[in-house]
Amino acid sequence: MRTTGTRWATYNVARNMHVAVAAARLGGIYTAGRTLLDASLRLTRSGKKESKGEKDKDEGGGAPGAALGLALMAGGLGAQAVAHLAQLAASRGSELQARAP
Repeated sequence: MRTTGTRWATYNVARNMHVAVAAARLGGIYTAGRTLLDASLRLTRSGKKESKGEKDKDEGGGAPGAALGLALMAGGLGAQAVAHLAQLAASRGSELQARAP
C-alpha cells in the first residue's frame, strides 16, 4: 500500500536528510586521518633539528602515525564516496516514486 501526499514527502525528506548527515559525518574519518598525518609530519620535521647521533637512535618515529593517517584518509574518502552514491540513489528513488501514477 502506497502512502499518499504529505506523509510520503515527509518520509522522503527525513530519509534524504539522514543520508546527507551520514555522508557529512563520514568526512570526519578523512579529517581525523589528515590531522594524524599532519601531526606525524610535524614530529618528523621537528626531528630534523636534532643532532645526527640522536637521529640514529630514534629512526622512523613518525612512520606508524603517517601510515595510519593515510589509511584513515583513504578509508574516509571511500566511505564518503559510497555515502554520496547512496544519497544520489535515494534522491533518484524518491523522484521516481513521485512520478509514479
